[in-house]
Amino acid sequence: MTSSGRPAVSLVMIDVDNFKHVNDSLGHLKGDEVLRELSSIIAETAGQDSAYRYGGDEFAVLLPDSSHEDAVGVARRLLDAVSHTIDAEKITISLGVAAYPEMASTAEELIYRADMALNWAKSSGKNRVGDWHALISRKDGEMPTLAQNAIDAGIATA
Repeated sequence: MTSSGRPAVSLVMIDVDNFKHVNDSLGHLKGDEVLRELSSIIAETAGQDSAYRYGGDEFAVLLPDSSHEDAVGVARRLLDAVSHTIDAEKITISLGVAAYPEMASTAEELIYRADMALNWAKSSGKNRVGDWHALISRKDGEMPTLAQNAIDAGIATA
C-alpha cells in the first residue's frame, strides 16, 4: 500500500529485439525455443506468479507491492540474466517500466506508460531498459517525442 492507501503495482514490459529476424534466419522452431527459454528466465528472475506472455514475442511482469525503483531493479536483472544466458549476439531484449500510482492513475495508463518506455528503449538502440519516470524527468528539458505526444493527446500526464 502507498501512503494514499492505494495498492502499489509496477509493470515491466519486455520485447525480444529483432524477433522476426530470429524466425527468418533460424526458423520458427528455434524462435519457439528462444521464447520458451526467455519465459523460463523471466519466471526465474521475476517470479513464476509475476510473469506473463503478453502476446507474440512480448512479455509482462506485474509486480504487486513494488515501487518504481524495485521494478527498475527487476528490469535490469532481467536484462542481465538474458544477456548472460541466451546467445547475446542473436537474442537481446528491450524493457519498459512504469509504476502505479506513482506514474499512472489507471491500469490503462500504467500499460500505456510501460509500453511507451519500451518503445523508447527499442528506438534508442535496443537491449536496454526504458524507464517512464526517467524519460519525463530528463534534465535536458527535452521530452521524448512519444511521451510528449501522449501528454499532448491527453492519454498521459507528466
